[in-house]
Amino acid sequence: MAVLLGILASLLLIGFWIRARFVENASENSADPEELLVLYEEMRRQGDLTAEEFRSIKNRILPSRSQDVETDT
Repeated sequence: MAVLLGILASLLLIGFWIRARFVENASENSADPEELLVLYEEMRRQGDLTAEEFRSIKNRILPSRSQDVETDT
């Protein structure tokens, strides 16, 4: 019984460690919306995105940015 509890405790600790690593990586990988727009604009210029695709992405990014600006004023 003690062995099973030890194994369970070890698995829980490993699970918490893995979760902490994912949370840490997610916070490091968050990108600034302005940087994203610059990258997508460059993709559009190179022909990787159509103008319509770029417009769609831009409309998804900018409304969240405009809401942030409205709350600041």
